[in-house]
Amino acid sequence: MALTSTRALRRRGAQLGALTACAAATALTALAPAGATAATLRLSTSQHPVRDALRKTWAPDRFTFGGRLERRTGDVESTASPQLYRTHRVGIRSASVPVGAATYAVTIYLAEDRGALPGARVFDVLAEGVPVATGVDSAAATTDGKPDHIVFTTPVTDGRLTLRFVARSGEPQISAIKITTMRRSTTPVGVRWRDEFDGPAGHGPSSARWAFDRGVGGSPGWGNDELETYTDRPENVALDGNGSLAITARREHFRGHRGVVRDYTSARIKTQKRYWFTYGEAAARIRVPEGEGIWPAFWAVGENVYDIGWPASGEFDIFEILESDPLSVWGSVHGPGRKDRPYAASRRIRLGQSAASDFHVYSALWVPGALQMRLDGVRYATYTPEDLGPRRRWVYDHPFHLILNVAVGGEGSTPPTAATPFPATMLVDWVRVSK
Repeated sequence: MALTSTRALRRRGAQLGALTACAAATALTALAPAGATAATLRLSTSQHPVRDALRKTWAPDRFTFGGRLERRTGDVESTASPQLYRTHRVGIRSASVPVGAATYAVTIYLAEDRGALPGARVFDVLAEGVPVATGVDSAAATTDGKPDHIVFTTPVTDGRLTLRFVARSGEPQISAIKITTMRRSTTPVGVRWRDEFDGPAGHGPSSARWAFDRGVGGSPGWGNDELETYTDRPENVALDGNGSLAITARREHFRGHRGVVRDYTSARIKTQKRYWFTYGEAAARIRVPEGEGIWPAFWAVGENVYDIGWPASGEFDIFEILESDPLSVWGSVHGPGRKDRPYAASRRIRLGQSAASDFHVYSALWVPGALQMRLDGVRYATYTPEDLGPRRRWVYDHPFHLILNVAVGGEGSTPPTAATPFPATMLVDWVRVSK
C-alpha cells in the first residue's frame, strides 16, 4: 500500500474542493448506471468539502435554500463517518440540483442531537412535487446521537432535481444528500417479479419461482447450528388454498436429507437460479408464528454465494424475529470485514404487540449505496457504505436472490421449550419485487 503525505492529502482536498457541485452534477448524466459504477453526486451542508471515512469527498452546500447552517455540538454515534453529520441546515425549505433527465436514487442524511424530544421536529419531504417521506421524526426513529436516513427513488424529466421540506412541527434539518443515477429512463418500472401463492391447498410453491434448501445447512450461505432439518414435503411447505403459502415448523423425529436425524422439521425456499435482481424494493406480506425458539425470516443472499462463499457474497435480512422477543423486528446486513471475517450490523423496531398477531408488510428498499428496511412502510434500519466504513466492506451492488424460512433454535436464537406451540406456521400472502 502506498503512503500519502499529509501535505499531499491537503493539496488533493483543495483540488477536489475546486470541483464545483455543478460540475459534479453534470457528471451524473455522463455515465450510464451500471451497479457499483453508477454516477454519484455527494453534497454536504458544510461550507467546505467534507471527506468521509471511505475518503469520498462531499461537495460544499450550494443547492439548499432556507434556514441556516449550524454546527453540531457532539459527534453522531453508530457511524464510521461522523464528519457527515457535524453540520446541518436547520429550517431548510428546498434543494435544487442540476442532474439531467433520468431516474435517481436519493439518500438524505440527518441526525438529532442528544436529548432531542420525539415530535419536536417533524416534517415531510417532496421530490419533484411528489411526497416521498411523510412525518419524518428522527428523534423518534432513532435513539440519541444516532443517524437517520431518508431513501427514495425519483424520476427527473426537466434536468433539475427539486426537493421540498415541509414542516409539521419545529424546523426541518438535514446534514447531507447523496444522489445516484439509477437508470436513464424516467418511466416507472413497477412490479418486476411476484408470487401471489394462489392455487389448491397442499400444492407446493411454483418450481419456476422457488427452489428448496434441504437438510441441516453446512453449505455456503446458510446454517446457524439450527435444530431443524429442512424438507420439501407439503407438511412443511404448501399452499393453504386461501391465497397464502404456509411454511410450517414441526416437532417430530425425522430422518431427512443424507440420513441426518433431527427432532424438528421446517422448510426454507429460495429464488436462487430462478430469479435474482440488483436494486429495487423487495416486499412480502407475512403473518409470523410465535413461540420460544421459533425464528421466521425473509432475507436475501448474493446469487454468487456458491462461487465465492459467504460472507463475501453479502446478505441482507429484510426481517428476522426471534420469538424469545416477539415485539422486536430486526433488519440486518452481513458482509466481510477485516481479513474477510464476517461482520453483522443490526437494528430493530419495537412493536406494541406481538408481530404474530396480524399480517405485516416487511420490505427493503435497495438502491446503489443504501439499504433500508421497513415495516408497514415505516423505516427502521438503514445501511450505507459511509456509515459502515472501510472495515466493513459494502458488498451489495450485485445480484441477490430471496429466501423465506422458519428456523428452530440456532445461534442467536433460543431452543424451543415444552410450551412452544407446534406446528408453528408462517403464512406468506405475497412476495413482490419492484424497481
